[in-house]
Amino acid sequence: MKMLWHGAAQHWNDGIPLGSGRMGAMVYGADEQITFALNEDTLWSGYPNEDVSPLNARDMEDARKLLRDGLVSEANELINSKLSHAHDVQVYLPLGDMHLRFEAARTDVQRSLDLDDATMRECFSLDDTAVKVEAWCSRKTDELIVKVDATGLLNCTLSADGGFITHVDAQREKLCIRGQAPGLHRRTLENADDTLWNPENVIGEGMGYAAVIRYEVAEGQVQDRGNSIAFSDIQHLTLRVRMRTGYRGHNVSICTDSAQILTELLTVWKEEHAVGDAVGNAERDAERDAKDEYDTLFRRTRICLGTADEEESAYEYDVARLLESVAQGSEDALARCVQMLFSFGKYLALSGSRLGAQAMTLQGLWNNQKVPPWFSDYTTNINTEMNYWLVGPCQLGDVIEPLEVMSEQLICPGRKTARDVFGCGGSAVCHNVDIWRKSTPAHGDALWALYPYAHAWICATLYDTYLYTRDAEYLERIWPSMCATAQFCMDALVEKDDGYLAPCGAISPENQFYVDDTGAVASVASYTEHALALTREACRNLCEAYEHLCSAGKDTCVSEDSDTCAKVDGKAFVTRARGTLPRLVPPRIRDDGAVQEWDSQYKEVDPQHRHLSHLYEVYPGRGSDERLEKAARVTLEQRGDDGSGWSIVWRMLLWSRLRDSQHVLNCMRLFLRRVDAETEPSIHGGGVYGSGLCAHPPFQIDGNLGFSAACMQMLVDSTPNSIRILPAWPCGGGYESSLWSRGSVCGAGTRTGLTVDVHWDSKEVVCSIRTYTQEEAQSLRVLSEKGERVSVRYAEEEMWITYEECVRGTTLRFKR
Repeated sequence: MKMLWHGAAQHWNDGIPLGSGRMGAMVYGADEQITFALNEDTLWSGYPNEDVSPLNARDMEDARKLLRDGLVSEANELINSKLSHAHDVQVYLPLGDMHLRFEAARTDVQRSLDLDDATMRECFSLDDTAVKVEAWCSRKTDELIVKVDATGLLNCTLSADGGFITHVDAQREKLCIRGQAPGLHRRTLENADDTLWNPENVIGEGMGYAAVIRYEVAEGQVQDRGNSIAFSDIQHLTLRVRMRTGYRGHNVSICTDSAQILTELLTVWKEEHAVGDAVGNAERDAERDAKDEYDTLFRRTRICLGTADEEESAYEYDVARLLESVAQGSEDALARCVQMLFSFGKYLALSGSRLGAQAMTLQGLWNNQKVPPWFSDYTTNINTEMNYWLVGPCQLGDVIEPLEVMSEQLICPGRKTARDVFGCGGSAVCHNVDIWRKSTPAHGDALWALYPYAHAWICATLYDTYLYTRDAEYLERIWPSMCATAQFCMDALVEKDDGYLAPCGAISPENQFYVDDTGAVASVASYTEHALALTREACRNLCEAYEHLCSAGKDTCVSEDSDTCAKVDGKAFVTRARGTLPRLVPPRIRDDGAVQEWDSQYKEVDPQHRHLSHLYEVYPGRGSDERLEKAARVTLEQRGDDGSGWSIVWRMLLWSRLRDSQHVLNCMRLFLRRVDAETEPSIHGGGVYGSGLCAHPPFQIDGNLGFSAACMQMLVDSTPNSIRILPAWPCGGGYESSLWSRGSVCGAGTRTGLTVDVHWDSKEVVCSIRTYTQEEAQSLRVLSEKGERVSVRYAEEEMWITYEECVRGTTLRFKR
């Protein structure tokens, strides 16, 4: 499966992303030059530091008292006055740019990204010489590999600049790069401009970093030019790029010495690459193994539309032409775009988040700006979580591991924030997180900064992924985080006059309301449906997870706090959660039929707001019922389908959960609007760039990854004991003659732990249910022995099958 582009990519946003999870590059460039904008996922500003919040537990108690007394504006003013002195997160940084400059302007440029083997290819002409450039990132050799092949002799120059590079040194068979990241900045996001890294705005020295570009040529001449390398009369050139930073751990002192880091990098490479033919063979074997590993994960889940005998790998998508056809109203082009961007999202996840890497930021692995939008941080009030919604349904394995590790690392700082800022036990993490695991509220207005439920949402995402695999060892690893976040959610509750429990002092992320008819605006209310939804989810998941761990014979003891090694049985948290759940304020419905966002029926400042946090129970949560779904429809109608890129995708997911294919299609058309690469940032008018990357604008990867999850949600919805087939797929009505009407999805994961293959045409829907691996079959053996059953539904028809039948493999047929 290939994505195709005609012409050079003039702008970074229109480039082709490559990545191994840990390191990556965006490939673009015009005229004579191809640029590889390099990234390494641990290259951040700053260093481990103690971040003390100016907002403390006493302030929060004072604010809660004001809210209980009905003094909403006064409570908001108190909190905002404190948060105006808070610190912002540190910044995810670019390593620098590697350039290949040719002696003449390139013509007839054709670019492609092969999604099946994660390889970028760029073909062009230099006068009468045809040139092909191939590039990919290898996880096994830990390299970016670039190969240049020409039909005739060519001349080109290799150089590097940009980022925070301080030294570029041409040496025998390699170009050595050193850089110095800035230290701890204390500017705020609102004041972040080109002066952010001026010495007076930075405290201390940041990490050093290094990169080495090895080259291999078999002919021609090579000339070292100090900070660049010139190649003359060559036909073949191979570049191998490795990089390393001074990051040693989120709570470990950094290495600031770039020369030492370069020496370490060269030493490791020298040990791995002894001279001889055996090395070349080993490298080729490692490259092949890496591509085989990628291919196995990439092909686990596939969507095929149209003729049944059409191989997915044979598809070639002219991206610009497809987007133009969608804009002109073509349903078949829309269906092809769905197939393309579904696979592109899987590719980005596998390229941006793998075992041993860092979790994906707002821009995934890719950033070329010294001061990127929103500091390219972890925005944890939806965006970070959306990055991982596709993992379970697409069965992407270890893609979730970096988020799992981040959650574990957040427990200690989260406990401190819960205690010092909110006066609670457990773990509270606010909405801006960085590699140093900042958990305190960021600088700015409470409408985004006062969000202590980020860790709870991360845990909900991790647990949801567990349901797809039923991997008890994975569940045992995330159990401490689940206990810590559930403890905070419960500790934050207060009893209302009617006996119900609700958090006091909560926001609905980034949304505001009018306090009264005077026009006074606030964001902090007594409680919000979103905070309640995450509390319900934390308690439900905790109780469910405990039963699964006990059935698997796993340890349920956890550390009660970060100051001691004493452990308590998680059963105490479960018992409390079971008692808490029925006392929580249930979802409220407004007089106009919509879901009530705050404790009172306040009027929204922005009726079409991009966030839909009060619909959490509908998606990604699992707590909706017929009453709530009806109110969610009203809410979505009021909010409209348009918004920023990721926000449109969230609407797609919600409408899919509500089984409304017409609204899903409308959202799809909006998301597939082509956005110019140089469009200024905006919270409206989202879509995709010519590269297929999500435009908020600016670029954010969550929309791409969420889109893949939305495609699966249209095809298969599930709970731990039910599967619904084609709940929002537009294969009926007026779509019988289009590509939507015939196709298949293979390898779809479900929350039952089972894998589903679905084939459909105009006459019937065939659903095959199985386990994906022997390990999954074994993990479901207990349910099989208990005689547990699964409901499988298509439209209004429902069938029940046993886990025993599913483990053996079974096929169901439904009439259209």
